[in-house]
Amino acid sequence: DDDFTLEAYVNLRDAFSFPLIAGKQVSGNFLDRGFELQGRPDAANGGGEAGPGKWKALFRSRDGGSTDDLLSADLNYNTWYHLAAVRNGASLSLYVDGVLATSKAITNGGSYTSGQEFSVGGANVTGGPPGNFGRAVNGYVDEVRLSNIALTPPQFLNTQ
Repeated sequence: DDDFTLEAYVNLRDAFSFPLIAGKQVSGNFLDRGFELQGRPDAANGGGEAGPGKWKALFRSRDGGSTDDLLSADLNYNTWYHLAAVRNGASLSLYVDGVLATSKAITNGGSYTSGQEFSVGGANVTGGPPGNFGRAVNGYVDEVRLSNIALTPPQFLNTQ
């Protein structure tokens, strides 16, 4: 099955480049399979969706078609958070510091195990050789863990 959990501790200074925190990148043309935790800036600073002075933690998945599944939570800059993105059967969930922020039924299907290479702190946005990175994190990412099962909050990294 395709269940998984993607976790990371994150402390962003800004999200202007739509930083890839960790994941198998959903490509620039939004047609590749993949999943990612990313940041988006506040609406006043670059067209994002978060409230003023905040960034939006976004869990995005795509199955090779034209539909995204998006989950998000507004967070403060310069603050450490533990983020956990979980796929469990037919649902996706986003946890912040071990607390469920949002969840939804999956609207796209297919395997999330193929697609782009797994990246942390940036993404190979050109499709070229390793090292062609963009969407870099301005801040810190720590203790990234990808598990091939749907974990629950008591099983997350050091959140209890």
